Amino acid sequence: MKTKILLSSLLVSAVILNGYSSKKEETKTNSSTTEQTKQETPKEKIYGLNDEWVVEGQWKLKITSVTPTAERNQFSEDKPAQVVVINYTYENLGYTSDAQDLFLTPSNVIDEGKKVSKTYPAGVKTYPKPTPVGAIMDGAQAAYGLQTESKTIKIIFEHYDGNKKKQKATISELKEFRLSPNIDVGDIEFKLKNVKKYLIKGDRIKLTLRFKGRQMAHTDIGFQVMQNFVNQLEDIASIEQKAKLEGRTISMILVPKK
Repeated sequence: MKTKILLSSLLVSAVILNGYSSKKEETKTNSSTTEQTKQETPKEKIYGLNDEWVVEGQWKLKITSVTPTAERNQFSEDKPAQVVVINYTYENLGYTSDAQDLFLTPSNVIDEGKKVSKTYPAGVKTYPKPTPVGAIMDGAQAAYGLQTESKTIKIIFEHYDGNKKKQKATISELKEFRLSPNIDVGDIEFKLKNVKKYLIKGDRIKLTLRFKGRQMAHTDIGFQVMQNFVNQLEDIASIEQKAKLEGRTISMILVPKK
């Protein structure tokens, strides 16, 4: 009798331990799968001003400027902290629809306070229009009232392509900081402080350095100045676009380090 009870106890213990082990292994597997999914999730690309968002065979779009305006509509009940006019251009590369030709407008505009902005009835001279295949909508505008006065905003475009697949792009203004070949230590420290502030906030940074007159004979000095500046940001910034010389200007784009 005692032998039977002992065997039964051992059997129950084995079942419990086996269940615990299986559950533990299942949890470990689920955790591993979740981690793998996180690693495989691609980072969202953030476009800057004048960067082209291209959907192959459908359209391409770029925002050329975001300009604050003092104009206010006396008949509007909204009292925004700031009004900005977004200027953009898009081309129909092959988009067709039974409803209408290609018509692109921002889906959302988010200010520095992370608040979604509304369209505002002022400051617009050229409204976007439905654009047939092969045509360009040049100089389209959209005005938005921001709840928070902002130096940078995020602009989101969403549109279904001709295959009914949703396409999305986020455009963020670049904060630009200008250096010079003969910049002094005090100016460098001041600009570093401000660049760090914006990087910590999650903003993309464009560094530019312009040569004047005979300075073009010593472009290597300009590249060195920019590299030294970036070296002091390596703990919080990554280089999205390496330094390149165009005309008389060296430019580089930095993004917050993940």
